[in-house]
Amino acid sequence: MEPSDRYFLQRTISDQVLSPNGKLAAFVSSKVFREKDSVVESEIVVMSTETGREVARHGSKGMRCYSPAFSDDSTHIAFCAKEKSRYFLLTADLDESEIPVKIEVPCEVWQMQFIGNSDLLFLMREPDPQGTKEKRQEGYDAYFYEEISFTSLYRYSPSSGIQKLTDEVQIWEFSADGNLAVAVISDDPNEGSWYRSKLALIDLSSGKITSIYDPGFRGVSRPVITSDHSRIYFLESLWSDRGVTSGDLIQIDIRTRNTVNLTEGAERSYVDVQSDGNRTLALWLHEGTCGLSDVSRISDSVWEGRYTPVPGFAPKLSVRSGYYLLALTSGSDPQEVYLLSTSLKKLSSENRAIEDRPAYPTELIHWKSSDGLEIYGFLRSLGPEKPIVVYVHGGPTSFSYPSFIDRTTAFLDSGFSVFMPNYRGSTGKGRKYAESNIGDMGGMDFQDILAGVKFLRDSGRIVTENVFITGGSYGGFMTQWAITQTDIFRAGVALFGISNWVSFHGTTNIPDWDEIHYNQDAYKGGVFSKFSPLNYAERVSTPLLIMQGEIDPCVPPGQSLEFYRILKERGKSVRLLMFPREGHGFTERAHIIQQQNETIEWFRKFMTS
Repeated sequence: MEPSDRYFLQRTISDQVLSPNGKLAAFVSSKVFREKDSVVESEIVVMSTETGREVARHGSKGMRCYSPAFSDDSTHIAFCAKEKSRYFLLTADLDESEIPVKIEVPCEVWQMQFIGNSDLLFLMREPDPQGTKEKRQEGYDAYFYEEISFTSLYRYSPSSGIQKLTDEVQIWEFSADGNLAVAVISDDPNEGSWYRSKLALIDLSSGKITSIYDPGFRGVSRPVITSDHSRIYFLESLWSDRGVTSGDLIQIDIRTRNTVNLTEGAERSYVDVQSDGNRTLALWLHEGTCGLSDVSRISDSVWEGRYTPVPGFAPKLSVRSGYYLLALTSGSDPQEVYLLSTSLKKLSSENRAIEDRPAYPTELIHWKSSDGLEIYGFLRSLGPEKPIVVYVHGGPTSFSYPSFIDRTTAFLDSGFSVFMPNYRGSTGKGRKYAESNIGDMGGMDFQDILAGVKFLRDSGRIVTENVFITGGSYGGFMTQWAITQTDIFRAGVALFGISNWVSFHGTTNIPDWDEIHYNQDAYKGGVFSKFSPLNYAERVSTPLLIMQGEIDPCVPPGQSLEFYRILKERGKSVRLLMFPREGHGFTERAHIIQQQNETIEWFRKFMTS
């Protein structure tokens, strides 16, 4: 079996949720790729928590299903779906094993929740004005840049249809209890405005919105209301990617608006908080370990284990009737759904096709950076003499973690060890650590990586001269930045990385982020010029392969084109591989294979004997 075949057999698990009575669990099981001109196919799986038996599986070829939700009486399930260019809400009676009822909606739905036993709350982009589609078909398809519709909160009732509840405000996420919802909102619908969002209460009867908390330069996410409507719990930190949220756990008193940081100074990164009316629990990460804590005793653990909750960028917790539902993976376990009550029990077997595959060893390592700060990361070593790939995660407010199989597994299958440094600015070590690169992206975080490579060599974990570097997004920036600052890498592969922070700011769909994270006006020079790889192209002696999606709105193609052009004109060893139909990350099966193969071939080309 080829390395890519093993990767493509994998199923990813997300959106796991327990029914209110705790007897059923639902989750999304997805492929890790899509075919050309299709979606990433996924299914909704419903299982009994008592017997472990599969109760239902919804989805079909060419369909992406997501956001499952149970009715309050646990008899119905609803979920969202995309099929070609059409969008649906679907509901099914679990007792009758009926075919789901499809309710077509005009735009894509982002999130959904039952209110009672029949009504649904959901987020949806407001449809275009009447007549817009006809004008486009006639060729009048020019559009005003950044003038887009809001995402609003809607309610669907079988008796009265779809009703819009909010107006002229962007709703990014919500959680509701009875007639009260708490939401993350902003005044502008563009992607970048998420970085300047606030917390608000929404009266579902009147639609009245009351702003209750402004985090300043930080973001807020995952709000949940207690059943007595007295408190809200949510996450707060500085973030770099929408949906990739972890930080401190904040409590706000709804009546007094008094706010308390429950985890100030903690070295855990909190990633979700959920309540079942009786108990509120938080899910956290710490250097390759995860756990649950009751908010009333937040420093203690209800449970912890050597796992990473998945999906790693946005894990979730579900809490019902004394049961806790998690999706977990580790270096030796493929991702599955687990049920925790008195003990942890694996509930699903979505990845049985790969579970017998030998696992690669994983070592958690710590080292001191040049300023004495302790950094952590993971080493998957095939032996000290083997070539090694330094894999730099994106974000930067994210992290690398040991997974049974992921895209770095292709390196291991091809004879390369893998080093995954979680430099300062990463998650998994508390909010202070995650925010310690503000104003300095490319500064000490880069020194952390260099210090990590030196530690591997000084400790005898590597003796090879064949050290390579790669990464995507911020990891792509760091790859391009690295080869302008050092010559210790034999070759680099940069995926959709930033090369010019000023032109990035002018062309990205998230222009709020870089100014917040650099803490500076983009047009004042300073760090925006200081940390732009483009300005140091003359120094480059390391061969570089650049990969870029043609329709990436986050790191637009110009970033790769600019760096490629200057390196080529300066006589450097550089190639640029463009991927049609791809945005911020490559998802087509053939493109994933090509990306893996071209990367490994590029590294082997510059390997010394």
